[in-house]
Amino acid sequence: RAEKSFLFARLPTAVHIGPNIGFEPELMATMVARFAEARGSHFCVMGTGKAYADELNLLKIIAITFISHGFSHIAFADEGFKGCIPYIKAEAIEYVREYTAEKRTEGSSSAPKASAPMRMFSAFPTLAALAPGAAMAAPSGSSSSRADRQHLE
Repeated sequence: RAEKSFLFARLPTAVHIGPNIGFEPELMATMVARFAEARGSHFCVMGTGKAYADELNLLKIIAITFISHGFSHIAFADEGFKGCIPYIKAEAIEYVREYTAEKRTEGSSSAPKASAPMRMFSAFPTLAALAPGAAMAAPSGSSSSRADRQHLE
């Protein structure tokens, strides 16, 4: 995803690698080194979910690169972040919003305005809770509004 989109809404533990990594071996090696201390942790490689061929190929290469360097718990999210949006709207999973869009008024800057995270829950749902058709019970203590969730589309 583009960095602007990532900053608008992301999963709490997400790390932005970005499209600039390309297929360059040196950049891939740097990426692997960046996560070396987390080897043994569970990772999910996720893009936009818009099924762009170049993006899907890059995401697969990233997943394969991690696996070939001893990261044994790598998942691939076929639907990308787009697949998370219905769960965010249903308040079934956590998300963080680092920037909010500024209302455009005459003379206002187009730069995003920093804000506190809009939404945090204490625990992630289980994989079963994310299965298609699974019941999505909203955790209590929601701090985001319906309008915030609608902006994610």
